Parts: sequence; C-alpha cells; structure tokens
Amino acid sequence: ILYNSIGYRIDEFVQEISDDDTDSLKSTSMRRKFIEEALQMYSEHPVQGIGEDGFRYVNSNERTYSHCNYTEILVNLGTLGFVLYYSIYIVILSGAKKNRSKDLIVALTLAMLIADIATVSYAIEINYILFGMIFGILSRNNYKKELKARNEIV
Repeated sequence: ILYNSIGYRIDEFVQEISDDDTDSLKSTSMRRKFIEEALQMYSEHPVQGIGEDGFRYVNSNERTYSHCNYTEILVNLGTLGFVLYYSIYIVILSGAKKNRSKDLIVALTLAMLIADIATVSYAIEINYILFGMIFGILSRNNYKKELKARNEIV
C-alpha cells in the first residue's frame, strides 16, 4: 500500500536523475521548456499578460499549460494578476502571526506555495475552498479575541 501511494514516485525520481532516456526526464525537460517559454512571453507582456488561459493557445506545444502556477499567472494575467493572487498568501501569513493555529496555517500555506511550482492551481476550486477554510480559522480566533476583550466570553 505504501509503495502504491508514494513508493513509485520515489522510484520515478531515482530513475529520472539516474537514467538519461526515461519518460520522466523527458517530462521534466518539457516542463522546463514550458516554463522558459512562459517567462519569455511574460517578458513581452509584463503588466497585463496575454489573457486568461492564453498560454494554452500560443505556446509551441498548443493545448497545454505552463505546468507552474507562478509562470502561468505571470504569462496569462501579468504582474497585476500575480500580485493580486499572491497577496492572498501575504494576508494569510500576516494574519497567522498571532493566531493559535499558526503552525497549521503556515504549514498549509507553505504546502500550497510549494505545490505551485509543479502545478497550476489558481483556476482550481479546491484552492479557494482551502483559502476559505484558512480565513475561517483566522476569523474564528479573531472573533474569540474580540469577545474576550468585551468580556462576553470567559
């Protein structure tokens, strides 16, 4: 069971770094190519990008995405979209400083930021559900503090 959940991924990783002609190495090479291409397009349209889902239609291997949330947002939505999207994380992390659930919030946020290196998540609904849950944790703690300050809760 353990092998089926994570063991095979470790095997693939070892093959990727030890064997020059594996499919996974080709996959990594393609990802790198998409990311480089996205960064090139971003440099040509840095402020507003090329438009939502635009990379999918103008890259050299049509009908695919850049395989990295950072570059996908930069190329499609530009610096403006990038700053707006990732400001959510800044708000979350700054709100977590004095929160009793700080470790959980920071761990979830960091996991999401790390996952964004290899996935395109800004268009996936589950991300916004996670944001909502995190903001709920932050709000709940702030509400309890407010009630305590007004002596409505012991």
